[in-house]
Amino acid sequence: MLKIKLILKIVLVFAFCSVNGQKENVKMINEIDSTFSLYKNNSSHKAFLNHHKNLKKSIQLSYTKGVLESYNSLMWYHGYLNKESYGLDSIMFYSYLFEDKISKLDTKNYSYVIGNYFINKGTILGEIFELTEESLSNYLKAYPYLSKEDKKTIALYNISLSRIYIGKNEYDKALKILLKSIKDSTQMSSKHKHITMGDIANCYSYSGKHQGSLEMNLTILKEEQKSNDSNGFWWTKNEICRNYFNLGMPQKVIDSDL
Repeated sequence: MLKIKLILKIVLVFAFCSVNGQKENVKMINEIDSTFSLYKNNSSHKAFLNHHKNLKKSIQLSYTKGVLESYNSLMWYHGYLNKESYGLDSIMFYSYLFEDKISKLDTKNYSYVIGNYFINKGTILGEIFELTEESLSNYLKAYPYLSKEDKKTIALYNISLSRIYIGKNEYDKALKILLKSIKDSTQMSSKHKHITMGDIANCYSYSGKHQGSLEMNLTILKEEQKSNDSNGFWWTKNEICRNYFNLGMPQKVIDSDL
């Protein structure tokens, strides 16, 4: 009987410790997530230190999402946020760690962070290091991981991807993306819709389709008149003058600028 009581006491002690340990782990994970949100897109040295602290804690807790977020954040810090620390070595170091980690995972459980990582890497390689092909490759890798219900992210993704194609002078590919976006723009914010329409006008112009550019700019002008966007209004007026000039209509240029 005494042995049974002793065994029961031991079991209860272990159960109590286990519950307390689980509560402590949940608390630490919440702290990691909170710290990540607090220092996201922060270029300070304090942010750098906290990303490293998050990484250490996440590894100790076997918190995979925290490990991935930390690698992504440190790559973004070295590659985009902090100009003094720009360097392909640091970027590729954290990139290797991230991609090695996801190669051993069921990635469907980490779609958001993986999609965000490939977009970040593509942005760094394209905007900072002007490695267009590598940038494009990473943007294309990101798409399968993006939630198609997240209209804001998809709109920004399409704008960025189309601009990579514009940079490659592949205007037809850029237009295909942008025209599809504007067709499905019912849930797109007015800001992203305006940017998309402007890029469509530019694409038409760059590819010598000045009539298409003019028609889009006239549509943009109407939107700006409705929203009382004076800066945008005069910018678009200037673009319309350029369209008329390229179409060989000098009188329209004069009339449009009045």
